[in-house]
Amino acid sequence: MSSQINPNAPRGFEPLQVPPAAVERGGVEILRAAIINDGLHVTLRPVFDDTRMWGRVLADIARQLAHAYEHQERGSAAEVMAGIRAGFDADIEQPPEMHSEIKPLT
Repeated sequence: MSSQINPNAPRGFEPLQVPPAAVERGGVEILRAAIINDGLHVTLRPVFDDTRMWGRVLADIARQLAHAYEHQERGSAAEVMAGIRAGFDADIEQPPEMHSEIKPLT
């Protein structure tokens, strides 16, 4: 998994901030992801009885990523969404060799 993270940077974990709405109103974290040594590591809670909800979650994440890239002038939201969709479609059909460590929370 290729990223723009500097491999020579000091080794520490750089977590994102908790979403402001979660601080204000509470909530349940359902997904946390990190790139570690070029591998994706995920912790998650399989909270939905209807697994199609995960599709909605992933779609919303993709939209928010597209807007973040657009805001940083790294492409239009449509271009970014097209790239995300192309990567998703390729990997969902032909997963790369798994180097990920994906474990549910207990």
